[in-house]
Amino acid sequence: MADELAAILETREAERLATGFVFTEGPLWHPDGFYYFVDVRSSVLYRLTPGRAHEVVRDKTGGGNGTTFDLQGRLVLCEGENRRVTRTAGDGHIEVRWWPSGAGASLPKLLVVQHRNDLWMNFGSANFTRRNLGDLNLESSVELRMPARVAPARAVTEYFNKIWSNAAADADLADQRPAAYWRYRFAEATGLSSF
Repeated sequence: MADELAAILETREAERLATGFVFTEGPLWHPDGFYYFVDVRSSVLYRLTPGRAHEVVRDKTGGGNGTTFDLQGRLVLCEGENRRVTRTAGDGHIEVRWWPSGAGASLPKLLVVQHRNDLWMNFGSANFTRRNLGDLNLESSVELRMPARVAPARAVTEYFNKIWSNAAADADLADQRPAAYWRYRFAEATGLSSF
């Protein structure tokens, strides 16, 4: 592994590029030479170009905690507190891509990539929680590859398209009972969780 990293990295030495944040997530490298990342607790989206000071791209992100690009290169942000996924258009306009209509929602961690005749899926949690860092979360590395034409791949593609297009906004996506909420919060606070 070390030889493989040496072939693609200029150096294997870690470098601190910025400090002063509360809880950062979602680092996303842009081909133009900068990173996007969020400070979840402060609800701010930043851009950081190595060698320069970080700059605020957007404040009040609604607990933004994950970033990616869509196929057209537009920034996509998961807003945990707002329970929605937004996309930033080329003119800076924020478009809501997914918004559940209920009080809570299940926010699946699902990546689906179709390449030629194959479908690649990655399920589970990618968060740096106590369970993941301690290698206690077996779901964090579930990866499936299969022909796109088989029934399971078609079902996953249909599900992904449904949640991405917001067609599931009126569906009951989460257990709305108070007991379920507090069970989740207890598991999160104590580390006794599967996320």
